[in-house]
Amino acid sequence: MNEFAETTDAAELVINLIQRSALNIFLTGKAGTGKTTLIRKVCETTYKRFAILAPTGVAAINAGGVTIHSFLRVHPHTFLPSGQVPPGEGNRFETSFTLGRNMRLTKDRIQILRNIDLLIIDEISMVRCDLLDAMDTILRKYRQNQAPFGGVQLLMSGDLYQLPPVVKEEDARLLKEFYPSFYFYESKALQKAGFLPIELKEVYRQSDPIFLNILNEIREGYLTHESAHLLEARYNPNPPENSNDGYITLTSHVAQAERINAQKLESLKATKFSFDARIEGEFPQQAYPTDQQLILKLGAQVMFIKNNRELNYFNGKIGWIEDVNIENETIKVRCEKNEILHVPREVWENNQYGFDDEKNTVKQNVVGKFYQYPLRLAWAITIHKSQGLTFDKAIVDAGKAFASGQVYVALSRCRTLEGLILSSRISAGDQLNDLNVGYFHQTFPEAHERKAVSDAAMRYFPESIVLQSIRMDAVVDLYQSIREPLKAAAKYLSDDTIEKLEAIPRMLQHIQNISRKYHYAAATIVSGGYQLDEIERYYKAIEYFKTQILEHFAIPIIHTLSELEQINKAKNIHQQVKVAIPELPSLFRNFLLGAAYIKGISKNNLEGIKKLIDQQILEISMHLDGVYRQKAQMGLHEIKPKQKKEKGPSQPKKPKDHSRKESLDLFKNGLTISEIAAGRGLVEGTIWSHLLKSLVANEVKLDELLVKDDIDEIQRFMWKHPEHDSLGKLIQATEDRFNPNHLKLVWTQKLMDTNH
Repeated sequence: MNEFAETTDAAELVINLIQRSALNIFLTGKAGTGKTTLIRKVCETTYKRFAILAPTGVAAINAGGVTIHSFLRVHPHTFLPSGQVPPGEGNRFETSFTLGRNMRLTKDRIQILRNIDLLIIDEISMVRCDLLDAMDTILRKYRQNQAPFGGVQLLMSGDLYQLPPVVKEEDARLLKEFYPSFYFYESKALQKAGFLPIELKEVYRQSDPIFLNILNEIREGYLTHESAHLLEARYNPNPPENSNDGYITLTSHVAQAERINAQKLESLKATKFSFDARIEGEFPQQAYPTDQQLILKLGAQVMFIKNNRELNYFNGKIGWIEDVNIENETIKVRCEKNEILHVPREVWENNQYGFDDEKNTVKQNVVGKFYQYPLRLAWAITIHKSQGLTFDKAIVDAGKAFASGQVYVALSRCRTLEGLILSSRISAGDQLNDLNVGYFHQTFPEAHERKAVSDAAMRYFPESIVLQSIRMDAVVDLYQSIREPLKAAAKYLSDDTIEKLEAIPRMLQHIQNISRKYHYAAATIVSGGYQLDEIERYYKAIEYFKTQILEHFAIPIIHTLSELEQINKAKNIHQQVKVAIPELPSLFRNFLLGAAYIKGISKNNLEGIKKLIDQQILEISMHLDGVYRQKAQMGLHEIKPKQKKEKGPSQPKKPKDHSRKESLDLFKNGLTISEIAAGRGLVEGTIWSHLLKSLVANEVKLDELLVKDDIDEIQRFMWKHPEHDSLGKLIQATEDRFNPNHLKLVWTQKLMDTNH
């Protein structure tokens, strides 16, 4: 069987890979190729639980998501993958150890991180590699999954030929110790995880092949003399001064754009109108989509900064203020061809992600709103803020461009070469882009290589989904996490509930034995060599597991909670058992997803999975809620009297750890390890173990056990090789260079320092 319909269309391939694989994707393409539209399509169609992230507040608002830092709840510090900060560098840096020590996430935030399936990162060109490695550290910790990024799939969208990541000089000095460049693809976690670059080729913004060729050359950093000659014809150091000519100046610096707008506005002999934004809830200033105080005059040239198809304006459309109606709170804007638009205030939403326990899904919550007219003065704008906009006429002043890619961003905003005026020259031979980006693009796979990677990813993914749906590990782990509180609750529970709880281990063992029999055959189910009756058998097995867990695991826990809630003395136990409730829908989601995939494979159609799963999880949640209410309505049951345990004869206290302390005392008296071992009739490894335990007990210092030069050499090696992130890896990597017992002592001291 052909696993999935083959396609050469890049956009459809992205959607297929999101739906049918766990492969990380880098979605790229020239300006105007439709990356944003495709991201929106992914969000509308995927059944996966996702969040949209962006590097800046404005980008996050425009993308309908949140910033990476706010999602992860981290400070915007530089992240060092070494695991430790060099001496004297203060607290400007984060490491895997400081993140683990300092982060205190809420239960809701942890629940989101544990249940997210897909992270969509917009404007990835501005995301630094160290931020992705910090994300990897956090996700692995809170998802309790040591796979890169905790097993979360990444869809990264952006054009590296546009705006690059920003790194301060003092941070760059240290980051260069670990990364060849600062672009996202240098992330150590991402390189370990792997990703597939997919480039959108068709440009929708421009259609002139000559202009497209010029833009492509600038994008890649090598402008030919022929293209430079065509651009020279567009050079005009004294561009039009008419305030109503429809041209917008794109400049590299904020101050210059503000100065041009202020001068043009002041030159208009008309009354000023001031419009203050209305802000509700939480909306950080750095994320304001336009001016908090918008000052306009009749005749002012403005630009729309929001799309509204019903009112016929789009992001980047130019017009002029025709009239202001204070009573109706509308502004009349005249556009090209004397088109008159009546513009009301628009609203931008600031979102935060939360977790819906009932539907077992990640949801967006609106925490703030920004009300303002979707306009800004448009005689000038910075190149940075022009990203994503389209203009019919533009004056580009990129002579002072300070970041690679700015020239390309500026020129590619214009629809045509004829609508472009250059106020500063662009010459052949000018270095217009970072060569690192060009080298990276040369590594993109050919079409046949991309197909092979895609096919393999999509072939394996259903197998992993089906296998996950018949594994009982998550169920067993959840039971183990509440087993002790359940035992403690027995004295408060009815005999019927106790009987059901005591049956849980037997039930788990039974279905585990059954599930193991299905594991081997599952591979044939999704590889193509199967019969429809085998598919039906697997579907029934998954349904059986789901029913068993619902009736003989979830419902007994619900009964337990309902009974404990009625007893004041059991409040603490009630809280300990209650932590399992948010985890239950995730268990059923695995079963439902596996069943949906089984059915989807048999029909070669996976559409509608999300709706099906959400509906069934909601039904299960409502059923459990009904069970809880019904049990509560039955009222208080008779509490069993406590059974006093008969005291037996007192047991002698265990002797204290004299052996370890004796080894430590002998060492402090100047004896060597071999002398202590020989004198006590023990092996040297035992003596080293005694000293290690004494170090942990703070009974001896590291520099008393090892000479300073040995400690320093080991610490330098650890700092330069963060990839050896476990003691086992460290010992294996150093081979005979260091004594393994020395490594254990230094590693242990490092962990102790981190925890304190």
